[in-house]
Amino acid sequence: MRIKRYQADNMRQALRLVREEQGADAVILSKHKTNDGIEVVAATDYDATLMGANGQGEQPALRDAAIRELELDAPSSSRAGWDAPDASVPALQQEMQGLRALLEDQLASLAWGDQLRRDPETAQILQRLAQLGFEPDIARRVAADASRLDNGGRPLARAFECLASSLPLAASSPLADGGIIALCGPTGVGKTTTLAKMAAHYALNFGRDQLALVTTDSFRIGAREQLATFARLLEVPLHVAEDGPTLHRVLENLRHKHLVLIDTAGISQRDERLTAHLETLNDKSLALQFYLTLSANAHPETLDEAIRAFGQVPLKGCVLTKLDEASRLGASLSAVMRQGLPLTWLTDGQRVPEDLHDAAGRGLWLVKRALDMANGKSNALDERLLAARYAEGACHAAA
Repeated sequence: MRIKRYQADNMRQALRLVREEQGADAVILSKHKTNDGIEVVAATDYDATLMGANGQGEQPALRDAAIRELELDAPSSSRAGWDAPDASVPALQQEMQGLRALLEDQLASLAWGDQLRRDPETAQILQRLAQLGFEPDIARRVAADASRLDNGGRPLARAFECLASSLPLAASSPLADGGIIALCGPTGVGKTTTLAKMAAHYALNFGRDQLALVTTDSFRIGAREQLATFARLLEVPLHVAEDGPTLHRVLENLRHKHLVLIDTAGISQRDERLTAHLETLNDKSLALQFYLTLSANAHPETLDEAIRAFGQVPLKGCVLTKLDEASRLGASLSAVMRQGLPLTWLTDGQRVPEDLHDAAGRGLWLVKRALDMANGKSNALDERLLAARYAEGACHAAA
């Protein structure tokens, strides 16, 4: 470890000297005020074990103090106001942000390194779940469950067992029970194709006489024609309901049917029309069973947004589509686990109805599918990415 002492007028200048001479990996060990300004001690090739608990606990305080001093060291005109804009202020703000990021990155690396030394089994689980695409909060939850599972198994085997048992899965497929099932969800997630698979599955197993299809989609060009083609192939009636009163009349005429499948309009979770459309459907007298359709290849934030937006209606479960197109399953499984939304159906291809699967009892199947997807790709994750991903959880665990 190479340690050096720096003298400067203020903290901003001291941190700049450290960064210029020792690089982005330098760690601040201490700082204090002097008669001439401030003195900072920094090091490279830093070994946190040499510092003990005090060194580990000091870093967040140093970072916060450094940032506060940077803010206080800003020109007085920037705090008191000015008549003409100062061109140096944006540059100073950018530099402060860069220094903050540098310090936070160092703290994250220290916390992750502490996790590796203190609890290597948990670190191994967190690393593997990150490779599968699971979000940090879900990965930490699974790792905690695995640490409490004393079955003599290897750490990863315990983690995968806990993961499989933690997945929210429907107890059975609702198709056999009948009723009025409405698929809702954003555009492009595969609602219409999934509905066709469900209709074909029901027709093959229970006959087509007690089945009817309804579409409320007046937004997407060609969506109605696509479902009409499926209906003709299955020899099943298709009814169109573009508004609430029409939907009431259609469902009243179909009350003798054992199963009615409704293809709702594909609307973005950010579309202002979504609330009005859901209010039309969410009429208790209609007794609709809502199932949210989610794409397995969607971004984690998009999945969470969709669940919140379509949660305006009582969701009984969800369909996870496009498993065959997803690079990793962790993000989509994290979303349903976080919200406790039961997985009811899974789709992994375009074949009708072969690529529709009941989710009931498929916890281990999904875990194996997630592993198979990740095994076909590079599993190496940059240590800095892992540190940034799990540093907060590691710090909480150490507290």
